[in-house]
Amino acid sequence: MAEPAAMNWNGEGFDQMREAIINRFNCSEEEATARMQATWNNAFQNLLEDPQPPPPIPPPTPPPADNQPPRNATASPDIDNNVMVGDTIPLTPLAFAIKKIKAKEYVDLWYFTTEGCKEASLTMPTAPVTLGVLDTETGMALQLVNDAKPSKRAIIDEHLTWEQLMTARHTLINLALQHGWSPQTLHALAEFYINLESLKAQGRNSRALILYHATVRRQWHAALKPGAMRFNISLINEKLLASLENQIRDHDHEVLQKQVALISSREVSGSWGGHRDRGRSAQRDRGRGRQRSSRSKSPRDRIPKQKFRRDSPETEAVSTRSVCPVCLGRGSHSIRQCQATHLWNDSEETRCSRTEEGRIIDKAGRILCTNWNQTVGCTQRFSRHIHECSGCGKSSHGAQRCPRAEKAPSAHAARS
Repeated sequence: MAEPAAMNWNGEGFDQMREAIINRFNCSEEEATARMQATWNNAFQNLLEDPQPPPPIPPPTPPPADNQPPRNATASPDIDNNVMVGDTIPLTPLAFAIKKIKAKEYVDLWYFTTEGCKEASLTMPTAPVTLGVLDTETGMALQLVNDAKPSKRAIIDEHLTWEQLMTARHTLINLALQHGWSPQTLHALAEFYINLESLKAQGRNSRALILYHATVRRQWHAALKPGAMRFNISLINEKLLASLENQIRDHDHEVLQKQVALISSREVSGSWGGHRDRGRSAQRDRGRGRQRSSRSKSPRDRIPKQKFRRDSPETEAVSTRSVCPVCLGRGSHSIRQCQATHLWNDSEETRCSRTEEGRIIDKAGRILCTNWNQTVGCTQRFSRHIHECSGCGKSSHGAQRCPRAEKAPSAHAARS
């Protein structure tokens, strides 16, 4: 009688399986190994008792008679000559987003935008190699697990544009329909986006609608879990929407006040510069041959002029490139629109992010001072003017001097 092949259940390849059985049945490692061997023997015994019959051999097909077409000549063609390709290319998001939709869990809408689906098309799928243990009614079974990971380029819903939101909703609803969402849930979600689009057409603030969408949809997915209090997402809460509009209006007013104060300070410094220019013009009126004595010269004029060596344009471009307040990198990219989720060296997640208007906000939603984290610096002192480093959170320096930032290469390294 045939016996099953001997398996080394104590090997490294079965570590995860043994650990899962130990946690499931609260047994020792020897008992877990015995259970694995018993499952293997039972599966082998069932295969011997109920073998699969070989497929039947089809009878030979007689050759067609003369002047008679073959039997499959009248079959329907495999293509329709009157049908062309669709007007739009179907969009498929990452496996991570599909897994979330199957479980009716919240996932950022960015995965269903054109950018998110484009990244999915460029990402090569990985073969499932993780082996897990599944507890069934007839015993334990082995199952392959595919670990889907989120994208590092994903953008949270609060930072999406209105165009991205309106484009991604179609892919989201179609994918939910494919994975068996109930008609009532799909109808509420579709009507929710229709109502948002109607409010936008009535002149409501698009940024407030984007924040409302992010807040409500996140709560709605949490309410879809068993035992939670569910609500109809299609019903627009006017009080919540008005509160978000007031927050945006107050923030815009504060930004405007800061800009006016900055312009006023520049005008004051410009008036002092005009006095200096008039002094220089009076000096030129004395003539080229008459110069002031050493006693009448200012201390700045007494300092001998020094000549500095000018580096090459390539060296200056590298050495003067500022640090991005979001990813803390010096690489060539749009710093004002940086949406990186990890630092320049992928060591950890970013502390802050950029809004659609280019403002710097931390994970708590606070708006940090932009000039403080740039090379220009900031000396303004307002009650809500936050001077914190966007990279580490300290108030002693900005992003340009953050120890986590990418170091600027030396002039010698740039020339070489």
